[in-house]
Amino acid sequence: MNIPIYLVGVYFFTMLSILSLLLIMALCKILGYKSYNRNKSRNILIVLIFSFFLINCTFQYYAYANRNIDNLDIPFVNDNIAIGEWKSVDYTKDILSYEPTYEQINLPFEGLKLEPEGKIDNEPSINWTKGYILDHSHQTASKYIIRTIDNEQYLFMEWKSGDYIYRHQKPNYYVLKKVD
Repeated sequence: MNIPIYLVGVYFFTMLSILSLLLIMALCKILGYKSYNRNKSRNILIVLIFSFFLINCTFQYYAYANRNIDNLDIPFVNDNIAIGEWKSVDYTKDILSYEPTYEQINLPFEGLKLEPEGKIDNEPSINWTKGYILDHSHQTASKYIIRTIDNEQYLFMEWKSGDYIYRHQKPNYYVLKKVD
């Protein structure tokens, strides 16, 4: 099940609120406070949980409503150099000063295969055109640049994660090396 990112925070903070309030109630019970009233405590707990839930929903809705949405209406233009399989080898903040030293392992994004006609292998909601990877599910248009370094072709692709979408931060770049 794919839960939208703006709801993950709501669930997380709501569960955190419930656990912290239960911990406070348990500590009061352990420490032997005589004024512990089960019904009154339950009602307070319900009101606090509901309040935390509403506050979190408000923050998450605000983040979702003010997210970055890129223009995806870019016509397809073929890029013969880009067609092929690309493997992720690094992650960088700056394209111009990038020097390949060694390939990193265990990168979350493994790579992609750009096929003719703007398709991407096994990704029905993502397509490409010259200079852009278009992700329709996240509504992002990630720029890519191809550079040749030491007779190897590298594709630098903007990584538009939640930091870009919800926090409006400048995206970093995945470095992909051409496989075929």
